[in-house]
Amino acid sequence: MVIQVRCPNLACGQTSRLSDDGLNRVFRCPGCRTKLPFAGSLALTQTTEASRRVTQPRQEVPSAGSLGRDSSTPEWQDTILEAPEAVDSEQTFRLGRLQLRDRLGSGTFATIYHAFDPLLERDVTLKVYHTAEEECSKDLDHFSSEVKALARMRHPQIVPIYDAGREGEYHYIAMAFIEGRTLAEAVSDKPFDSRNSARIISEIAEALAYAHGLGIVHRDVKPSNIVLDARGVAHLIDFGLAYRPGLVGEINRAGAIRGTPAYLAPEQARGNDDLPQPSNDQYSLGVVLYELLCGRPPFSGPPLLVLVSALQHDPPRPRDLNPGVPPGLEAICLKTLAKRPEDRYPSCQSLAEDLQRWLRGEPPLANQPRSRGWAVGWLKPMRQFAATILAVLTVILLNLLVCLHSGPI
Repeated sequence: MVIQVRCPNLACGQTSRLSDDGLNRVFRCPGCRTKLPFAGSLALTQTTEASRRVTQPRQEVPSAGSLGRDSSTPEWQDTILEAPEAVDSEQTFRLGRLQLRDRLGSGTFATIYHAFDPLLERDVTLKVYHTAEEECSKDLDHFSSEVKALARMRHPQIVPIYDAGREGEYHYIAMAFIEGRTLAEAVSDKPFDSRNSARIISEIAEALAYAHGLGIVHRDVKPSNIVLDARGVAHLIDFGLAYRPGLVGEINRAGAIRGTPAYLAPEQARGNDDLPQPSNDQYSLGVVLYELLCGRPPFSGPPLLVLVSALQHDPPRPRDLNPGVPPGLEAICLKTLAKRPEDRYPSCQSLAEDLQRWLRGEPPLANQPRSRGWAVGWLKPMRQFAATILAVLTVILLNLLVCLHSGPI
C-alpha cells in the first residue's frame, strides 16, 4: 500500500509517497532527511493526523548563522510541540511554554526560532539543538559549550542567555531576541561605508576581548554570527563552537579544524595541535572587516581551495578592490590578516582601540604591513639580481687583475 506522509519537520513540511511493504523500514524525508513518522503497517489516518498536528507551511526566511547544512532540523514530537486552537488564523506551535513564531535559520547543529515566552511576556531567540540519534553526542557537546560560555558573560555586545534546558528529547537555549538582521543579510554586493564598518568591527572586537578575558575563544566569527539591532549596534551570537578551558568533549579536541573556511586563520586551517588562541578570532574579525570594505572575503571558492589560499597566499589589498578604502583603515585590516599571529595586534582590545583612534581622525598605530609572503616574494628576485651583479663584477675585477699583472706587451 502506498500512502502519503508529510514531514514532521517544522521547517520542511514536504509530502512523500511511501510504500508499506511490511519490512518496518525507517523512512526519511528526501528534502531534509528527518525521520518520517511511518514504519511498517502504520495506518494512513494515524500518520496524516500526527503530521497534521506538528506541521506548518514552510517559510522562506533568510538563514541566520547557517553553517552549511540544512538537513538536520529537529524531528519534532507530539509531546514537545502542540498545536492548540488557531490564533489569528495561524497555528501556534510550542516548545514547553514557549510559543514558536518564526523560523530564523537552520545550521549544522541547531535550528533558530523567534519565540514568545507568555509567562514573562517577552520575545526570545530559541535555539533548538538537533538530536538525531547518530549525532546526539556531538550536538550535546556544542550545547554544553554554548550554555557554559554564555552563562559566564555579561557584555552589551554579547547576546545574553535567559534559559537553557531540555524538553522531551530536545535541548534548547533561550536568549534575548534582537530586533534586526544579521550582518550577512545587511551586506550586499557593494561595500559598506568605511566609518560604519570600522564602528561595527570595533564593537565586536571589544566583545571578543571581553570573552578572551574569560578564557573563551569564539572560533566562528563571521557576518552571520553578528546581529545588527534597530539602531545599527552590533551583537555577537552563536558560541556553539567556542573553546573554553576545562570543557571536556570532542569540541575541545586539539588539532580539529573548527569554524567556517573563509574566516579561518592560517594556523587554524593548518589543523595543528595548538589550543585555540584569541589571535584566531582577531584574524576572523579581520576577514569580516575586509568583506565589509571590499564586498567579498579575501579568498573564496571550494573550502579546500580557501584553506590552501589562506595558508599560501596573501589577500589582494582592499584598496586594489575598492579604491575608496582609506589607507589607515586598510593598514588596520591587513594587520589583522597577518599570516603569523605575532604580527597581528596584541589583543582584540588593541584592535578596537586602533579602530577608535582612526574614527577620531588620528593616525592608526598599524603600519602598512608587508607579510612574510610579500617580503619573500620581493627579496627572492632581488637576491637573484644581486648575485648576477656580483658575478659580473667579479669577472671584471679578475680581468683587471690579469691585465695589471701581465703588463704592456
